[in-house]
Amino acid sequence: MNFKKIQHIYFIGIGGIGMSSLVRYFALNGKNIAGYDKTPSTITEELTSLGIDIHFEDAIHRIPASFLNKKETLVVYTPAIPENHTEYNYFVGEGFTVLKRAEILGEITKKTYCLAVAGTHGKTTTSAILGHIMHAENATSFLGGIAENYRSNLIAGGDKISVNQIKDSIAKDMVRKILRLGKQDSADPIVNLQNISKFFGMGRSKGSQKIMSVDDIDQAISEAIINNDRD
Repeated sequence: MNFKKIQHIYFIGIGGIGMSSLVRYFALNGKNIAGYDKTPSTITEELTSLGIDIHFEDAIHRIPASFLNKKETLVVYTPAIPENHTEYNYFVGEGFTVLKRAEILGEITKKTYCLAVAGTHGKTTTSAILGHIMHAENATSFLGGIAENYRSNLIAGGDKISVNQIKDSIAKDMVRKILRLGKQDSADPIVNLQNISKFFGMGRSKGSQKIMSVDDIDQAISEAIINNDRD
């Protein structure tokens, strides 16, 4: 995706901790930002103080006129919104480019040396520490919480290195794929230690790149999972 061609970015769920880091990022990069959220919060107050237009009524007439040009507007939404959300369905129905937060974050970081943090507990703390360390290397970090020393969930930097906290839902889906068991009538696991090790080692086997694409991950997972039907 070429963000240079996009002038306006509209966020549905703009006050979310993950969404707002993207808002700050695009605002710093000179984009015209506006959005909707269900309720006011400290985050929406901070974003408003940056000059960002935010409203709290799910209504098409509240969308600023400059964001109604689908050729120049990108719409970013959180999956937390209901399926009958009026603004979301308007943008989809009118043929706007409408993408999830995770997809946009992937577009931003896919050409960077990305340090992604996943797990059950401590992701936000670990990401904040890593982001602080990598700030000296001019990394841009998207955090899942407010880092006190930066007073932000975005640590702004360059476009070569990024730190990204992976959401629980994405991490859990990967774990399910890796550790998935066989058919319900089989008690034997279909994953062995050797193949799991191979999966986690792929990122180190790609020379200087050291980054796994989505296709790489899917391929590694497929190779790690043994099909019981072969036996």
